[in-house]
Amino acid sequence: MVAIGVAVGVAVGALGQERGGLGNPPTLVFDGPLVDLTVSCHQIPPPLKARAIGGCRIPALADDLVLYYPFDEDLGGMVLDASGSGRTGMVHGATWVACGPRGGAFRFDDNSQVLTTTDTGLPAGDEPRTMAVWIKLDRLEPEGVTGLFSYGTWQWNQACGLGLDWRNNRDRFYFTQNGGVVLSARRVEPGVWRHLAYVYEGAGRHHLYVDGVPSDGMSELQGPLNTTLSGQLMLGGHPGAIGPNGGYVDEAMIFRRALTPAEVGAVYRGALPVEVVETAEGDCPRVITRIWMMKRALANAHDLPPLPVEYVESAAGDCPRVITRVWTATDRCGNSVSATQTITVVDTMAPVLQGVPPDVALECGEDIPSPPAVTAFDPDACEPVRDAVLYYPFERHYGRSSRHANVFDASGNGNHGRLAGAWVGPGGIPGLAVEFDGVDDCIRVPSSPTLMPAAVTVAAWVKIRARPAQIAVLVHKRNPDLHNNEDYVLQITSAGAARFVLAHSGWQTRLDSPPLAVGTWHHVAATFARPEMKIYLDGQLAGVARHDFPLAHNPEADLFLGASDHLVYPMGSFLAGRLDEVKIFPRALAAREIAALRHGAIPVEMTETVDGNCPGVITRVWTATDHCGNTASATQTITIAAAPGPADWFVVPDGNDSAAGNSWDTAKRTIQAAIEAASAGDTVWVGNGIYSGAGNRDLSFLGKGLTVRSLNGAEQTIVDCETAGRGFSFHAAEPPEAVLSGFTIRNGHAANGGAIFCSARPTIEHCVIVSNQVLTTTGAPFHRSGAGIYVEGAGANPTIRNCRILHNDADRIAPVPGVTANGGGIAVMSGASAWIESCEVAGNRVMYGGGGIYIEGPGVTVVNSIIQGNESAYWGGGVHCQNNATAEASRLINCLITGNTSLGVGGGIATYSGLVAENCTIHGNYGWRGGGIYSWPNARPRFLNSIVWGNTVGWAGPQYLGDESEEIFSHCCSETEVPWPGTGNRIDNPLFQNAAAGDFRLQADSPCIDAGHNAWTTMATDLGGNPRVVNGVVDMGAYEFSAPEEPMDVQVRASGMLSYPSRLDCLYTLQRCENLASGQWVNVPGQSRIRGSGGIDMLADPQPSPACFYRIQVERP
Repeated sequence: MVAIGVAVGVAVGALGQERGGLGNPPTLVFDGPLVDLTVSCHQIPPPLKARAIGGCRIPALADDLVLYYPFDEDLGGMVLDASGSGRTGMVHGATWVACGPRGGAFRFDDNSQVLTTTDTGLPAGDEPRTMAVWIKLDRLEPEGVTGLFSYGTWQWNQACGLGLDWRNNRDRFYFTQNGGVVLSARRVEPGVWRHLAYVYEGAGRHHLYVDGVPSDGMSELQGPLNTTLSGQLMLGGHPGAIGPNGGYVDEAMIFRRALTPAEVGAVYRGALPVEVVETAEGDCPRVITRIWMMKRALANAHDLPPLPVEYVESAAGDCPRVITRVWTATDRCGNSVSATQTITVVDTMAPVLQGVPPDVALECGEDIPSPPAVTAFDPDACEPVRDAVLYYPFERHYGRSSRHANVFDASGNGNHGRLAGAWVGPGGIPGLAVEFDGVDDCIRVPSSPTLMPAAVTVAAWVKIRARPAQIAVLVHKRNPDLHNNEDYVLQITSAGAARFVLAHSGWQTRLDSPPLAVGTWHHVAATFARPEMKIYLDGQLAGVARHDFPLAHNPEADLFLGASDHLVYPMGSFLAGRLDEVKIFPRALAAREIAALRHGAIPVEMTETVDGNCPGVITRVWTATDHCGNTASATQTITIAAAPGPADWFVVPDGNDSAAGNSWDTAKRTIQAAIEAASAGDTVWVGNGIYSGAGNRDLSFLGKGLTVRSLNGAEQTIVDCETAGRGFSFHAAEPPEAVLSGFTIRNGHAANGGAIFCSARPTIEHCVIVSNQVLTTTGAPFHRSGAGIYVEGAGANPTIRNCRILHNDADRIAPVPGVTANGGGIAVMSGASAWIESCEVAGNRVMYGGGGIYIEGPGVTVVNSIIQGNESAYWGGGVHCQNNATAEASRLINCLITGNTSLGVGGGIATYSGLVAENCTIHGNYGWRGGGIYSWPNARPRFLNSIVWGNTVGWAGPQYLGDESEEIFSHCCSETEVPWPGTGNRIDNPLFQNAAAGDFRLQADSPCIDAGHNAWTTMATDLGGNPRVVNGVVDMGAYEFSAPEEPMDVQVRASGMLSYPSRLDCLYTLQRCENLASGQWVNVPGQSRIRGSGGIDMLADPQPSPACFYRIQVERP
């Protein structure tokens, strides 16, 4: 042992001027210039980092130390006892590291790793003692105990050990005698170095300390200790317990007496008290000599770590506001040094005007918008921050690369936070805001007395990305002893409401606001002054409740933004959205003060000038001046001009979305980019090619009444969704002027609407919808319908014409429990309407109803269409009509329904309600029951002027089956007597031209000619595009008989675009000729053998030449 002595002589009369201890005081060194500043609120710099050097350096060992492992050197398989007691330890598997709290340390990676030495000579029986050790764990354990530092015999009351108790979620440090434990009040935290000390005074009196602070918790010790030495001491494990499975140990000490609280604190700080010996000589003058003594065990013991530096920040005043920052360091001899910085905060920034509308360009005659209510916000926030204890303006741009930066408290109270994953970026109120991802982002603010007021106001601007599934936290002050660990909490509910929560013991008081709009900034504030709690939304009082309990704070519980720190689930309730201007006040703000937070209490004036009429310019100017005299203004210009004509936009597969897009040379690459550039009335022309990937699937018209048209038709222009989404979504109230024309849409894959989703009123024409699917999703109830096209909602009413809906799949083959799928080709649901004209719906399949078309609601009309070869596992291989009403019945007119299959009922048609089939041909369908038609009781459908012939069933019943007293079957042709009410029916062969070849036109001697009822005919033409009534009386079936005609070419024209009346049974080709005399006609690429729609069709040369003549060639296949 080496004795170190220092003698200092002082005169008695100078004792009042004594320094705090030995030697010179330490020196503070900063990482930047320590100068006073004058700045604006958002220029406040973060506190400088300071370290203390020099000062008194007292060694850290004392006489009563009987074991001391500093672990400051890597000696291989052993460790030296720095107490001088000679207890050299042996290392079994543990690893030496250089990153301990006091130099080196040992890491333990599994339960088998341990340090051992002899316990001979250590305190035994009921002798006083002190055990101390530093510990850091990688994680918490779910159950059991973890041994750290122990000796003695592991029988009842004969051991002496420190460790951690995980049982029953205790998660606390413990001392054990092997028969009882003493727990710390403080919980264990993973990833943090903690100093644990156990002091035993004898006779059963004991104390636990964590980080030098008393932390006595539950005690189960039974009587005085009776420690029996066993010959072995262990670090890292003990019998019957697991070791620190992933953790570190440092600075293990045992003293042979009970240390005082001050001595425990000194051990924690790295120093021990010094023995003082004082002598006096003489009388007048009299000299007093004081000697400070301490024993150092080893001459090569490492120096002590740097001295801690205490930082305190305070604020005073309003505008200007003065922030005072003070750094203080005290060495181990009591010498202190401090430094001060004064920051004067002035309001030099102009107000920010909110709600200023953008400039507007109007056409003559359009309504001029009224001026909105514009408000002003003070970005320096001198007024709202007056007495805040926390204020986060988030006006430092950290970006995504600094997700663990500090968030600085602009209130001057030093409640700085720490970003954990969240990031600060643009788009705030005003300037920047913090964004949380809803997965694991938060801000953690260390607990402080200023965050534990008797009354409180919590306020913030919030913009949620989506409503949470359960709860999303805005601000959460935790108390683990309260219900759900809540002290005061501001959160968002699953209904989108802001909720203020206060807790007391087992009680919890909740107060909700109206719902917040998703994607919109809202100001939320909550106040509490016992017994009244209030909540405000956008500056207005939204609710009042009674909570007649005081706020019960826990000084160890931190405050969180964007997440909650729960006792059982350490982190949760993550916010998906943004926060800005977060403030906490130590009082309940009045309503006018809440309004000031929301609006800034800055008056705004508007002036308006008008120059001209049409054309003309209206100029509106808003001006605001804050209480410091700073002024801001903003202008809106409304320009009134004549309406521009529609524009053309162009897309090609190798285009560039950053190009202008207003010519083929500057064409864009994606269809969505062109739609976004276009306006209502414009046309987006799409060139030949296959379009896939982002921007070419999940396309939206964005509510615009524009046309998206392929240049050369569906065969040349393909939207390939690659099973990664659907083709188009019409969900923004698109009008009928929103036209989609001439595309093949394939490989779509979505929950509803594999190719197209529609809740609006667009026009879809000349498209091929092929090989699309709906998602396979579990969880009842769940609908996956409309593998080709899905239409839903009372406002939906699309026009679908001249389209082919082919080979789409709504999961008939792989049904999922609890999931229904309807409409393999088209599904019209939830009260929607639709006009479906001149379409082919073929080869589609579905798990439940409507292999071809599923109708769930009134107002659906299918005209001049062919529904063939579709499959359903349950209802309606061709068409299924569900939940309709007779008064507004959906209608099938001039339709051919053939070759469809239902493994359940209704091979051609299954109807649950008032469907009307007019002039339809239903042939060659198969159903287990009702091969042609199946009608549920009370459905009351009507079949008029129709042919039901050649359908087959797999079980019992005819090709039509239903309630005999309800169905109306009139002026129809069938194979057998129909038992339903009606007149004019025939039991006869309709004599098709060639049903086997798909030609269902009538032969000249068919009994169905002139056998219908004209009152039930609503269309002027039949399925083939021919006149519907030829001889004064309508025929039965989809085709009206007429004498065969040879197709003829249309008139030759010197134009590259020709329109013509077409027939469904004909093919049309656009041809061009440079010299009529030569008679050499050439087909125009991409315009060959286009099937007629039965209406007025058009073909166009994509590269027309004024030197050419054009004609349409017609053929009947």
